[in-house]
Amino acid sequence: MSFDSKRVAAYIRVSTEEQAAQGDSLGEQQERLTAYCKAMDWGTPVMYIEEGRSAKNLKRPELKRLIADVEAGKFDTVLTTKIDRLCRNLRDLLQTVDLFEQFDCSYVSASEHFDTSTSVGRMTLQLLGTFAEFERSRISDNVKATMTSIVKNTDRAMSDACYGYKVVDGAFEIVEEEAEFVRLMFDLVFQNMGYKKITEILNEKGSRTKAGNLWNQTSVLRLIKNEKVKGAVYHNKTTSKGDKVIKLPESDWIIKENNHPAIISPETFEKAHDVLRARAKAGRFADSETYLLTGYLKCGYCGANMRGKMSRAKGRTTIAWYVCSRNTSGGGCRYHSVNRVKIEAAILSELEAIYNNRDPEYLEKIVKQKPKKKDEHNELNEQLKKIDARIQKVIAGWTNGFITDEDMKKATARAEEERAEISEKLNNIKHEAIDVSSIMGRIAALNGMDRIEKKAALRGILDKIIYKDGEIELYLTT
Repeated sequence: MSFDSKRVAAYIRVSTEEQAAQGDSLGEQQERLTAYCKAMDWGTPVMYIEEGRSAKNLKRPELKRLIADVEAGKFDTVLTTKIDRLCRNLRDLLQTVDLFEQFDCSYVSASEHFDTSTSVGRMTLQLLGTFAEFERSRISDNVKATMTSIVKNTDRAMSDACYGYKVVDGAFEIVEEEAEFVRLMFDLVFQNMGYKKITEILNEKGSRTKAGNLWNQTSVLRLIKNEKVKGAVYHNKTTSKGDKVIKLPESDWIIKENNHPAIISPETFEKAHDVLRARAKAGRFADSETYLLTGYLKCGYCGANMRGKMSRAKGRTTIAWYVCSRNTSGGGCRYHSVNRVKIEAAILSELEAIYNNRDPEYLEKIVKQKPKKKDEHNELNEQLKKIDARIQKVIAGWTNGFITDEDMKKATARAEEERAEISEKLNNIKHEAIDVSSIMGRIAALNGMDRIEKKAALRGILDKIIYKDGEIELYLTT
């Protein structure tokens, strides 16, 4: 094939104004590639212009169109000014070039002066691709560092306002008309209503989302879980890995409490989420009054939930039971059941005895930490491990002469301060006193309730009940 018959696709891309200011504007790229093709006697290239798109992945309209045309056999060469115009991720770069070559299409970078149709060009591509990926990673780290500084040192709104807020002069400000409905949502949570019922009530009252749409269960759930409503901002909770969004460990989160006016107090926010977590245990039976202990009564043999089941002998009254769910679903556990009336009466009687006796040692044994406290404990231990690993790297750098004595002292002192702070937090979690009055108040409130109210109240009292051959182990939640 002669050069003058070569069919060329020129792909140009710019993602930010900064790139344009640095000489990578769309117009400049287009002029450069047109001149390059003229110098090579390739004729005029077909332009694929990608404006305002990052090269962090392949989800770009013009790139998709270019790939489709390459697969259709329309081009012999794809041309860019630099390889980072095509991809910054090495894996994406190599995969894209491999795809081009499957359809007899080479890739040429004008600035780096290589062609993938040659072995030298292929090797150069891989080397330059590695540096492009490193540069993207470095930029990402710089952006995260800047974000951390802004979040911790200012009250600037670094994201869009959620329902209940607007951005005024760069900061979040409450929209009272919307805030009323946010407060209503949390009130309804404390009335033991699920997302479906809350959604129905909001729509009936004429409330609409920020976008002017009807509420649905997903939009209600997201708002109730949004930390902004308690006046806090959380950044860096997730990251992108290819096409997937991955949740990062809490130690990587950037958190600032009291960043802006709160619609819901932090205490109310946490209590509401305790209610929702407890409700989730009961699953689809949360609003059924038939079985009070759904989600809390566990089989003492296998640990599975004990599920409600009705039975009726010929000519006799229907009897309600709790039966091991693993047995009824064919999971292998032995048949294990208990009469609903008897076990529920026994549990209520035991709670009454706890209320009357108020034995601190007994409460210490049966009260379980909230999952959040357990997660916090594990997270703090992970942070200690990271500090230890960081210190080992510093010591290695100092041993090899890469770090000065002064820097070594500063790094060690900073790590010890962090270690002491985390150790204190761990100690506080370990010795956190049980709020006896709160537990007793919840137990006392059971008197006079109907079954559906009692079932909702038990979610704030019970952690789990283990039943095995007439023996009961009762555990409470804080």
